[in-house]
Amino acid sequence: MHPHYFRRGIASKLLRHVFALEPDAARYVVSTGALNAPALKLYESAGFEEQYRREIAPGIELVTLAKPGGGATH
Repeated sequence: MHPHYFRRGIASKLLRHVFALEPDAARYVVSTGALNAPALKLYESAGFEEQYRREIAPGIELVTLAKPGGGATH
């Protein structure tokens, strides 16, 4: 994405759109680079919790986060 579009709420709107499209999902899962602080902050503020990390290439770590969906059974 071009830096001109950073910090405009686009990613937050996309997340809300996905939640609205799939309200009955049991769970939502996302992944991002471990050093991508803005993405991690966004996902955590949306209720995602870190599930695990794994190195996908030397020096590159991927973080997977999940959030219960509206169709989740407890």
